[in-house]
Amino acid sequence: MPAHPDGQAPSPTPTLGPAAGVRLPSLRASLYALVWVCVLPTVGLAAYLAVANYRLERERVYAQSLMLAR
Repeated sequence: MPAHPDGQAPSPTPTLGPAAGVRLPSLRASLYALVWVCVLPTVGLAAYLAVANYRLERERVYAQSLMLAR
């Protein structure tokens, strides 16, 4: 096994945090990210369903209007 440059054995897992020069996100930033990841798909789905419902309802009213006009 080759020697590590500083004389210590290489660590089996990569190091994160200040020791590796990588700054980890704060707890607040992580929680904000988690909330956005959970909320955005829900809002997107709700918007899609609202638009789909509007289109179906508009089509139903149009068809009903045609039936009444005949």
